[in-house]
Amino acid sequence: MPSRSSFVNFSLCQLRQICFSTKRKEEERSFVSKVMTVMNRKKKTRK
Repeated sequence: MPSRSSFVNFSLCQLRQICFSTKRKEEERSFVSKVMTVMNRKKKTRK
């Protein structure tokens, strides 16, 4: 019984970690896209 509860806790922790990692990836992607747009704008204004 205790082993099962520990397993459930472990899986919950894993799920949380996965969700957190995916969230961070999404934020990083959005940040990268913003930077890319800014760089493109600077390039356009330079010409």
